[in-house]
Amino acid sequence: MHSIRIEAQRNGYLFLKPEKFLGVESFADYLRAIRLAGGRKAGNGHEVRPELLANAVNSLKRDGFEVTTNRATHEALARYVREMRRSIAAADGRINEIEARSGWMFRAYQREGIKWLAARRGALLG
Repeated sequence: MHSIRIEAQRNGYLFLKPEKFLGVESFADYLRAIRLAGGRKAGNGHEVRPELLANAVNSLKRDGFEVTTNRATHEALARYVREMRRSIAAADGRINEIEARSGWMFRAYQREGIKWLAARRGALLG
């Protein structure tokens, strides 16, 4: 079983790196997981944004990889989740404020969209 190490970085990204040489087929599986998470090459590994990490981890585990982290990474992910929850709560407050001030009500999909956007650094909407 191959192992992938995940470490938190100061730039807010998570760094994924194989523990040892993977071979052609396993490396292809690893790269597919990185692409699913929108990852980018960084040094001798890849960087992934926290909100997309689950895509990579699920794909890696499905392909038989072991995924390891350290305490600092767990703490960084916990901080990220707390910040995301605060952003969503703040968005809820802004939604309620706008509705109260304007007298108009957002539709359910608009409320969900506003909360979804609040929890991200940016998004491309089509």
